[in-house]
Amino acid sequence: MDDYESVTQLINRYGDDLYRFAFVLTCSDSGASELLADTFAALYAEDKLTEQIKENRLLVFKALYDRAPKFAGAPDREMIKEHYGEKDAEFYGLLCLPIYEKALKHLVLYEDYTEKEAAEILQKK
Repeated sequence: MDDYESVTQLINRYGDDLYRFAFVLTCSDSGASELLADTFAALYAEDKLTEQIKENRLLVFKALYDRAPKFAGAPDREMIKEHYGEKDAEFYGLLCLPIYEKALKHLVLYEDYTEKEAAEILQKK
């Protein structure tokens, strides 16, 4: 399987998960879209994807986290409400955390990783 097929498989199977993570990291639709495009382009160019889709998913979570600071912004409650409906205070609290903490919490709360697994994903080089 080539990298293009790997990217297509990832998007088809985990696209919503990866987008949500990118959104939490950047706090905007445009930031999430740009972060995803930048990350997939870099992973494709660096030939880092494997034939194991679950391994690639972890690789993309880590790469999104690593690249997020240049795309991140402050949470815009009105934009979030307009696009996604009313969210609870816990969600807005998550968006206001420092990037490592919100990445860790997102992986635990929404992606079903343990705290140890999430920390390992974010620390891998």
